[in-house]
Amino acid sequence: MKLSRVYITFLTILVTLSSYGYDFQVNNKYYNITDRSNHEVEIVSSGKASQSNNTYTDTLTIPTAISYMGIKYKVVGIGEQAFGYCTGLKCVNIPSGVRYIGESAFEYCSQLTYVNIPNTVKSIGSSAFNECSLLDNVVLPDSIDYMGNTVFWSCSSLSSITLPKNLTEIGIRTFASCRALVTIKLPSSLKTIKEWAFSGCTKLKTISIPTSVTNIGRNAFWSCRSLQTVIIPKNVEQIGLRAFGNTGGLLYVGVDGENQHYAS
Repeated sequence: MKLSRVYITFLTILVTLSSYGYDFQVNNKYYNITDRSNHEVEIVSSGKASQSNNTYTDTLTIPTAISYMGIKYKVVGIGEQAFGYCTGLKCVNIPSGVRYIGESAFEYCSQLTYVNIPNTVKSIGSSAFNECSLLDNVVLPDSIDYMGNTVFWSCSSLSSITLPKNLTEIGIRTFASCRALVTIKLPSSLKTIKEWAFSGCTKLKTISIPTSVTNIGRNAFWSCRSLQTVIIPKNVEQIGLRAFGNTGGLLYVGVDGENQHYAS
């Protein structure tokens, strides 16, 4: 009987600890250990999922390193949903040394206007800045070579963005419903523009598709009603259904004379 009670108590403690969703807390910030041998951590959520998260407000500066139980840990990542629904968060400073921004890390941060992304970041997960409706200008460093789907979906104030030079793919709905986006320069490394990537960008007037692009996905520019001119470069092999559908302002579509699959 005593053994059973001890076992049940131990199991209860394990369940309680796992429900927090983090390994330890320092200065009201929460961390998971990602590499014990190299003393690396990611900053994460408190584990209390909510559609109104008041854990962080105004300006947040993520530390480069923190100490816990006599060990100094380097902060190398921002975990999934780490700051999701922090509706009072306005400014985020990410330090050099952070290598990734996880999925939904800042989604629904409706007051976020500024985020500093250092040139150590290599990847941004899907929906990382989804519905950050006041975010108006983002510079993505050239160190980034991967971005997931819906990263900036419904960032309705986003008017300017600098894309990394080594990006090869723009994912599904990455910039969908970015209604303030007027122009965007696509990198020469780009190969694929996936489904719905720029759909609903109603103010987008011009788009220069690099010669490196081979695939333009279904509905990629759907409802880009201000789009006036499109030039299909020579290496494009596939254009998906309704890629330029519902673009009432489109005046001219040209195709490079060297393209083996399409002609104008």
